[in-house]
Amino acid sequence: MANFDEDREMVQGFVADGHELLDELEPNLIELQKSCEAGGSTDIDKLNSIFRLFHSLKGAAGFLNLHNVTKVTHEAETLLNLLRESKIVLTPARTDVLCRACDFMHTLLAAIEENGNDQGFEGQS
Repeated sequence: MANFDEDREMVQGFVADGHELLDELEPNLIELQKSCEAGGSTDIDKLNSIFRLFHSLKGAAGFLNLHNVTKVTHEAETLLNLLRESKIVLTPARTDVLCRACDFMHTLLAAIEENGNDQGFEGQS
């Protein structure tokens, strides 16, 4: 069993990695949103990249028992899978949902950094 310092170090590493992933995710979401608003076709490579970033966050959050992060990233993955499988089409409202998920992840990371967990957001995730 890890001690408190090791747990804190893992959580701090998750927060740092999470910020890096979000920094990579946000420009991809903006590009996806712009192409959607312009009426262009959905860039499957961009969707796959966004999916992988959410998936990476979800995997690490699951390991650390960060249930709200896991829930939000799982929901984003579900939406992205539907888009990747062409079961639904990309709309501005759907890109907005992904952008809001990204914004909420910033909120969760700030809480995790401060408190060491993502508790207290259950009704919002």
